[in-house]
Amino acid sequence: MDEIKLYIVPVMLGDGIKFIGKTFGSKWELTGHRVIDNQVVCLTYQYKGE
Repeated sequence: MDEIKLYIVPVMLGDGIKFIGKTFGSKWELTGHRVIDNQVVCLTYQYKGE
């Protein structure tokens, strides 16, 4: 995996779940962002290595 697009929707879902597993020590850089319909945020990260 070398890119993540994370959509943030303001909804409470309980305890939550882990969606990409262990990430400790990996480096990601925010390369883009946008707001959709004035409520959903889309963040794009590029993988930069360990």
